[in-house]
Amino acid sequence: MATLNQYNLENRYSQHDSLASHPDGNKFWRLIEIARHLSNLDHVDALCESILHEAVVLTNADGGNLFLKRGIGKTSFLKFGILQNRSLHLNRDHRMLPSIPLFRSNGEENLQNVVSYSANTKSIVNIADAYTTDQFDFEGTKIFDQDFGYRTKSVLTIPLLDHKQDVIGVVELLNALDQKSGDVTVFDDESQRILEALAALVSMTLENHMLAHQQQDMLIKLSSQSNVHGLFDLVLIEARKLTLAQAGTLYLMRGRGANKRLVFRTVQNDPLDISMTAISDDGFTDWHDIPLYHEDGQPNLTNVASYAAVKNQLINIEDAYRSGEFDFSGTKIFDQAYQFRSKSFLTVPLLNHENDVIGVLQLINAQDPMTKQIIPFVKQMEAIISALASYVSIALNNHMLIQDHKALMDAFAKCIAKAIDAKSTHTAAHCQRVPVLTELIAKAACDDDTVLSDFSLTEDEWYELKMAS
Repeated sequence: MATLNQYNLENRYSQHDSLASHPDGNKFWRLIEIARHLSNLDHVDALCESILHEAVVLTNADGGNLFLKRGIGKTSFLKFGILQNRSLHLNRDHRMLPSIPLFRSNGEENLQNVVSYSANTKSIVNIADAYTTDQFDFEGTKIFDQDFGYRTKSVLTIPLLDHKQDVIGVVELLNALDQKSGDVTVFDDESQRILEALAALVSMTLENHMLAHQQQDMLIKLSSQSNVHGLFDLVLIEARKLTLAQAGTLYLMRGRGANKRLVFRTVQNDPLDISMTAISDDGFTDWHDIPLYHEDGQPNLTNVASYAAVKNQLINIEDAYRSGEFDFSGTKIFDQAYQFRSKSFLTVPLLNHENDVIGVLQLINAQDPMTKQIIPFVKQMEAIISALASYVSIALNNHMLIQDHKALMDAFAKCIAKAIDAKSTHTAAHCQRVPVLTELIAKAACDDDTVLSDFSLTEDEWYELKMAS
């Protein structure tokens, strides 16, 4: 029977024994150097290769695999990132190998594979001999061994956890080698401590790289979103996804000078099944705007959103009901009406290229990824959401510039049309009638479900047709 040692990591990441006090103190300093080296890498593939290489060297393993978590919820899986084996002289990207699902087709956790088990339970797993254990299925390993003339024996796995204690990957080490004889042996307690310390150090670096790539993908999504309503929805969805927020609001700035105000543009709340985006830039008619200044001209610093806009400052509040700095009476009225409890708030101003506030992004009720309990927004999220706010501001500003350009073109076209109509009483109002008739014809074509059933116009095509007519 194989020896199986499991260590739950949710508490041990912050409590593992210091390697500095270990007889082999050089490994502690080696870990510091590794952390410095990894922080300088700017590509996820290179980072994964270095992480696995350092894990193999520090534990004197013959090889190993590094997996990255992909997907969401019960569709999530572990994808091969890199495979290394010193005896077989392998060091390759194995993305073409089949991924390991974290859940079975019936929705239950996949606990038969040692790697998915380690990810699902967030545990270190130490196996003396893969061929003799009856807890895990090593058929894939045995096929690999047969194809390459290899013998996998000892196995050590550890999950990589992000700041929210979510699994972002798994490191699997194979065949610990005796320092003197070179024979395959069991991964000892020292190897486990070293791997645990390495995992704690590299997880943050790997998470930051993955977040950077997510932000790049997000920027591409935002820049490619041509529909302004879709843009507002996407902004709030992505911000909430990053922070695990239950709800959020996107405000836009309207008015000038002392008449500036924040209008509700998009509101989302998952527990209440609310997802609304105002059709007009003036927001919802039945939702009160938030003035930036009082009637006496003094800035409105009692509302957290107007404070963020006036002061151009990010605000992180742990519990709105216990905050003595801001007035959350409106929030409490909403909560009472909808049987909700607004607690943690993260409010960020959106700035244009001239550093003027053009809106405010507000996220509500960050959730613990494990318990789903409402928690404060962690400090690390502040920098991430601030970066997102910069991307959002660029996209919103571009949309606003486009809308201003369209408004200018509309005014220019109407001016020319009026001048043409005024030239003759015979053609008077001709340029006013043509766009109306054209729109009626186009709408009839779009509504037709017989001959023209495939015909439709996008928002941009409607605008082009209007301008042309």
